[in-house]
Amino acid sequence: MRNTMRKITIVTIKKIALDAYTQQIRGFFGEEASVLGYAMEDNPLVIQGDIVLTTSYFLLQSIKRKLVNTNAEILHMSGTFSKEQFNQISSIPSREKVLVVNSTKEIAHDCISQFKQNIKNDLNFVAYSEEEDKKILPGEYDYAITFIEGFQQRDAVKHVISLGIRKIHPYIFEHIIDLCYADDVGKFEKLEQYKKKMVPVNYSLIEFGNVASEWEEILNNIIFLTESGVIVLDDNDHIKGMNGYIADLFQVGKSQYYGRDIKELFDLKDLYDFVIRLGENKEADFYLKSIETRAIIKKRIVQFYGYKFFTVIFVDVDRGRKRLPEQKMKARFTFDDIRGKSPTITRVIEIARQISYSDNPVLLLGETGTGKELFANSIHNNSQRASKPFIAVNCAAFPENLLESELFGYEPGTFTGALKSGKKGIFELADGGTVFLDEIGDAPLSIQAKLLRVLQEKEIRKIGGEENIPIDVRIISATNKDLKKLISQETFRKDLYYRLNTFTVNIPPLRERIDDLEILIAFFLEEGHYGYKKVSSEVLAILRKCLWEGNLRELKNCVDYMAFMSGDLIEKDALPEEYFIIKPDITAEIEYAEGISHADQIIVSFLLETLYYRPMGRERILRTAAEKKIQLTEHHLKRILKIMSEKDYVTITKGRGGIKLTNKGIEMYEKKG
Repeated sequence: MRNTMRKITIVTIKKIALDAYTQQIRGFFGEEASVLGYAMEDNPLVIQGDIVLTTSYFLLQSIKRKLVNTNAEILHMSGTFSKEQFNQISSIPSREKVLVVNSTKEIAHDCISQFKQNIKNDLNFVAYSEEEDKKILPGEYDYAITFIEGFQQRDAVKHVISLGIRKIHPYIFEHIIDLCYADDVGKFEKLEQYKKKMVPVNYSLIEFGNVASEWEEILNNIIFLTESGVIVLDDNDHIKGMNGYIADLFQVGKSQYYGRDIKELFDLKDLYDFVIRLGENKEADFYLKSIETRAIIKKRIVQFYGYKFFTVIFVDVDRGRKRLPEQKMKARFTFDDIRGKSPTITRVIEIARQISYSDNPVLLLGETGTGKELFANSIHNNSQRASKPFIAVNCAAFPENLLESELFGYEPGTFTGALKSGKKGIFELADGGTVFLDEIGDAPLSIQAKLLRVLQEKEIRKIGGEENIPIDVRIISATNKDLKKLISQETFRKDLYYRLNTFTVNIPPLRERIDDLEILIAFFLEEGHYGYKKVSSEVLAILRKCLWEGNLRELKNCVDYMAFMSGDLIEKDALPEEYFIIKPDITAEIEYAEGISHADQIIVSFLLETLYYRPMGRERILRTAAEKKIQLTEHHLKRILKIMSEKDYVTITKGRGGIKLTNKGIEMYEKKG
């Protein structure tokens, strides 16, 4: 049972925001909460805390350097809006040009992203910061939305809507409750009330590309860059801009470089060290190993708007470098391609986003057709390796000897039919990038032993080779199998399992995110060029009751069939025959309280079956759910148990009594089981 008091720390850029967010945290948790606060404009020497909440991704590196507790959890405190705040915006006429004012353009862009998710009007939002941008002209904007006090240019805008500081996203409160107040049912009930007051937001990370646009003005003002390439760095060696010449050279987009450490993103530590030793305005020849390119490098210090920038200028570049077969080594998808707005999938996407910033191995667990490869692509594209290769291999698709040669390559003349020149393996081709090992549970034991060497020693040896080749790859693996069961059957190595699952992402099956069904159907119809077709409410009701054992893949096949067999309105007679036979739901006779979804019914079914054999405590139930690959949080469990208790299906007692079925609960299970 967890009920741990931890220090909650808030880190903002401005003190005014710090005061407002501190007040929100204390207002929610009361005086019992231990809340600390730091405004980076005050340049604190150290930062204390166990749970650190920050309003800006660009503060992460500074926070990490000053953090006393190196094991502290750092979360991005995404803001959202109350319904009361949002109603003030609805009066703005359609197609109006609207200035969105905040302390930084980064936060202003985040606000715009949330507006676009919820506003039907075709409004043209423009991010603005008084500290970072020029003064606006009178009459340039009719409307401005502000989140800061003391907007200096009110007189230049006809209508100013002051929303005040944004509200803290419910996810943050839920996370703190799970860590610090796990046994406080009142806190969870308060969270539910808080959620009802907020505008639903598809929680996502800031689009760095939008933020990066502010630095183009800086680049345009450095006149000697017209024919050269340039990277602009701040005092912390983070990239604040680059022109198209360099973006093309490194094949990287703005969303992938802005705010990143140059050494981490491009693996250019040698270049960085070289430039540091280079005198200002001096030129020198340098070979960039990472992109097999020779360039003449020049350094210059630039003062602009009170900021000091360190620039790396590529005066001349030899473009005769070798190129990899790029189209086969690019990750195709990002988190924006993952469809759905249900709390279940939103939470998983956020976990995967956070994991993408690390360089550790990731294990994706999920049933067939849940979208594991989609998540693998997205994690790579959101990581510091995004500009490097991404190569996927299905471990179940190759015979053992062929899989080995695909992964590790071979030397010339190693076996009959081998290329005379030999062959590079996937790990060597993906050096600096990511290898996605799909169906890892089907990898032979001999391959598993070699994969363990890659993870431990970061080197490979080709088939028939005598030399070890150092490689730098991140491994993302995926499976729909129970690896722990395979370990007990001695068909999967225990040491490899614990190397692969530094981070684990459990991707929910469709039946646990059934509220996304309509969004997914609309997407598949659009993808198949049937976007004009609609699905009847009767068909939707039938599909919501299906178990979807094939998940998204099965749903896509069903949608393709219905679209082909129907007119503009997809009705019941267009359904494949198998979908008329709905498997019995053992919870069908429960009269659910308002807000209970189909995914909740699955949890009820699981609880009836689990508690039928013996009473259990909450922790034991959660472990059993994890073993059965059922995604269930402590907060979710408490909510369902409360409803079942109110309906007299379970009794909940403290101590050894635990949770057990009532006679009514036993009758329900036996009747429907």
